[in-house]
Formats: sequence, structure tokens, C-alpha cells
Amino acid sequence: MVRFIFGLLCAALIMSTSSCLYQNAQDAYPCVTGTVSFSKDVEPILAANCYLCHSQANAFSSGQGYRLDAYSFDSLYASPASGDILYGNIADPNISDVSHMPKNAASLSPCDIATIKTWIDQGYKNN
Repeated sequence: MVRFIFGLLCAALIMSTSSCLYQNAQDAYPCVTGTVSFSKDVEPILAANCYLCHSQANAFSSGQGYRLDAYSFDSLYASPASGDILYGNIADPNISDVSHMPKNAASLSPCDIATIKTWIDQGYKNN
């Protein structure tokens, strides 16, 4: 009986890890569900992690030049036309060729990154 249960557990483990191909951020991190709201989901992440250097008060004095404290800037930096600066800077530093942010701080959590990526994938709406 113990062998049977052990075999079932091993089979379940193999099946659950054998299909780890994620089509989008929501698949990779189930913490992101449904429609992502800029004001409820994305803006608080940016405020907590980015505004210290990227706000009206200090974006240019800190030498960064990028503001993230208003939707107009965030949507500009999320746009494919910009080279997706926003996501590229917070994504895994091993897959990104741009400066990893937040600088001199811990990376955003996988859920925060997935939330921002999902917002971008959903058309980076001001909602």
C-alpha cells in the first residue's frame, strides 16, 4: 500500500512539473488574476518601489530622467514603441539587457512583476 501511494505521489509530481511552459505572466504566477487595474494594482507597486527615484520631485535630480508617478509616463514606458522600458527594467536581470530596477534595492516580487506584465499585455490601460 505504501508503494502504491508513493508511486501515485511521484507520478503526480512528474506530471505537475512536466508542463512548465508559461504563455503569459498570469500562467506563471497565479497571484495575478483577471483584469489588472492601473490605479488599484500597478500604481501602488510603482509608488512603493519606484517613486523614490522616479517621481516629479527627483526624477531629474537623481540623474534618472524617467518619471513613473503619472499614468502618462507609465503608459509611455510600457509601450512597445519605447522598447518596453518599464517591464525590461524590472524583469529578471538575466533576460534583460537594460538596467535592472529598483537600483540598489531588492527586486520586485514575482507577483509584482507579473502584475505589471499582465497590465502591459492587457494594453496598459488607465483603469
